[in-house]
Amino acid sequence: MQTIEASGPVRPPGAHLRVVFAEPGRPRLGDLVRERLPNALEVLLDGAHRPQPGSRDGKPSRAGRSPLPLLGDYPEERDIDDPRIPGMSAELLDEITESPEDAVISGDA
Repeated sequence: MQTIEASGPVRPPGAHLRVVFAEPGRPRLGDLVRERLPNALEVLLDGAHRPQPGSRDGKPSRAGRSPLPLLGDYPEERDIDDPRIPGMSAELLDEITESPEDAVISGDA
């Protein structure tokens, strides 16, 4: 961004620009660039700073993982230390995934 601020006017005037940043993205980066370079059509991050498919915020994708490990990882990700959570998660998962036939049978008991 400092390079853009230090650069002079765009030559030729009226040229359409594709701006590629070699820095981490941040909110409103495209807006900030377009304020300084109104002819910027695209504002992109280079390959090293672009989010990769299958990851979010540098964390591996959750796609394809089963619910119980996902529920088990949640407290750790949120820095929560409560030994009751794994049991409660398993109980909740059983309740949610219970088939309608099982619900009727358990309701009669």
